[in-house]
This record gives sequence, C-alpha cells and structure tokens, in this order.
Amino acid sequence: IILSMSGMLEITIPGYTKALHSQGDAVLQEAKSSDDPMELFKVFFLTPLSEIDPPKDSNGNPKRMMAFFDAVDEMICKEMNKMLILLRDGFPYLPSFILLFVTSRRNDNILSALSAKHKPVELRVDSNEQQHDILTMLYRIAQEHGDTSFSWENLEREVESKAGLPKGSLNEKLHQLEAPLVASKRVYDEVLVAERKKDSSFDEMVDSIPMIKSLHSQLTQPSNNLDTTYAQARVVKKVMGKSLKDSWGDAAII
Repeated sequence: IILSMSGMLEITIPGYTKALHSQGDAVLQEAKSSDDPMELFKVFFLTPLSEIDPPKDSNGNPKRMMAFFDAVDEMICKEMNKMLILLRDGFPYLPSFILLFVTSRRNDNILSALSAKHKPVELRVDSNEQQHDILTMLYRIAQEHGDTSFSWENLEREVESKAGLPKGSLNEKLHQLEAPLVASKRVYDEVLVAERKKDSSFDEMVDSIPMIKSLHSQLTQPSNNLDTTYAQARVVKKVMGKSLKDSWGDAAII
C-alpha cells in the first residue's frame, strides 16, 4: 500500500519524486526489503514529504490533500496490524497539508489503535442519528413503491380495534416501546459478542438447549388490559429468572 501510494504522490505532488530519490537508490531498496513498516513509511513518506513545499491550487494558494484508507477491517490480520502501526505512529507526523480519512467496520483492535493518537468517530446503527437517517431512507423508498401514511397513532387505533380495546387506551404506549426495543437489541448483541469471546463453543451450547413448545391455546394473552399484562410479565420474569438462576447459577442470562 505504501509503495502504491508513493507512486500516486509522484504524479500528484510536485517535488515529491526529486525529494524521494535524493535519498539514493540504496536507501530505497533497503527500505523495500525491510520487515519494519515504519522504516518503509519513513523513507517513502515522512522524509520526502517533509522536505517539499505544500502543493498549490491554480491560484497559487496552498492546498491540502487527503489520503483515504477504506475498509481497514477487511485487510488480512498481519497486514492490518502493520497498517495500524503506521496509522498510529507514522501518519500523525506527516506535514499538515496531508489529511487522513480512515474507515472500518467496528473492530476493537482498530478502535484501540486509532484512539491512541486520533479521535475516531463511531457511527452506530442504533444511535438516534443513525436511526433517523435509516427511517428517512426507508420512508423515501416506501414513497416510491406504496402508501406512506403509516403513523404510530394509526397503528395504535388499529390494534385497539382488532383487540377490542377502548379507543385511546393505547395512546403513545406502542410508540414508547420503540426505544426500549432498540436498546434491548443492542444489549442482547453485546452479550452475545462477550459470551462468544469467552467461550468458542457458546453457539453450540445454545443450540443444544432443548426448546419447550407451547400449545397455541397456551399463548393466548389472558387480559386485554396492558397494565395487567405488564404486571403479569414482571411476575413471569421473576419466576423464570429464579428458575434459570437455580439451573445455571451466575452464568444465567436474565
């Protein structure tokens, strides 16, 4: 990657080629054969870029240049570790006219390495901002293909009608479930990741747990009053939690 970018710099930055080769062919060849990524970075980036003037635009004003590194997480482990060393210990010391833009899926090793010298911005799909963007995108897609008159209020009225509930009894109650559901899903995913890290056979263990099948008649909600249902759910959680704790001890996920 460094040698490839060096070739691009020879084309785009005046003076870079002269500064690079002024170090001598022996120095360049030695750096290419070195296993130390910082040595290669120093010879092909830090030294020549520090010796030249910032590039200028068509009006003669200094301009800045940006280097993009996309999908760092997709690199093979050995090469990714070398790149993380450069991003952490090399690129921050380049001249100020060089800007760096790095993207990656969430990866703890990458986040830790970049946080040492940079301030990474994490975009989470379950953040309020991302949820808003996703909903906006889905709304626009739906606008092209069908009816977009959905609202939580309409859904609540429809549920009241089909469940035989008094009109207005669900006011905002379904809508209020959206944020807790998103938060619960995030916690659930984090627990799975943590358990899989601790035990590589976690998924196999989960798959081996026998499923208890209930008759359809046993799944009928006994009350149309949501407050009653919520109260009953808390009792069920307490009883099931105790049962799980008795069976699994502190390993139980409740």
